[in-house]
Amino acid sequence: MSQGENRPQHLQARIAEVKQETPSIRSFILETEGAFHSLPGQWIDLIIQVDGQPKAAGLSLTSIPNDDGRLQVAVKRAVEHPVTRWLYEEADVGDTVTVSQGSGSFIYTPERGRKVILIGGGVGVTPLVSIFRYIDESVPDAEAHLLYSVAQEEEILFREELERRSADNPRVDMTVTVTGETGTWGGLTRYVNADLIRDHFLDPEALYYLCGPNAMVDDLAESLPRLGIPADHLVYEKWW
Repeated sequence: MSQGENRPQHLQARIAEVKQETPSIRSFILETEGAFHSLPGQWIDLIIQVDGQPKAAGLSLTSIPNDDGRLQVAVKRAVEHPVTRWLYEEADVGDTVTVSQGSGSFIYTPERGRKVILIGGGVGVTPLVSIFRYIDESVPDAEAHLLYSVAQEEEILFREELERRSADNPRVDMTVTVTGETGTWGGLTRYVNADLIRDHFLDPEALYYLCGPNAMVDDLAESLPRLGIPADHLVYEKWW
């Protein structure tokens, strides 16, 4: 029997830290009791009890694989979902939840390629943050560019950290486009579509990871091959 087969499917985890990252997104650090495994870009089920019944939410990991049992998720408030409502209205440091092992095929490993373009919209950036952090810290011969679209400047998740990583490491960088009312924003304001990719981010040798609203992902998945990006260079996940 392999080590993976010995690994429990679900683990107990304690909420160790809670932080309001943007007006609409809160991050949670969880400490698991037991061996937790994930790959960059994967998600977990976070399970709580509501009126005696288990309720689950699939949440992308923003943390990178590690051996200390600590993982991070970033959650957008959604009052209609019982788990995210609990995370915003009741959850506190010290509370215990159940989490699954890392799941999903939206993953990056160095064997897939050493040049990566990450395209995220809104809270869909979360699995891309995991990949971005992983390449920065653990893949010294890989490059990652993050193209990140938000409606408002104050909704840029992990802004200071991602800008610092971009400044400190020439192999990773980030471009943000703010598509709503821009106020004092002096950067890009274009919507993420084929024209923007063609003008600034076209590289047929790169892997393209797409995660965000359905309309954005569907448009890029259809249009990027027409720009010369091989279909097998596209990896995408949609958020509702």
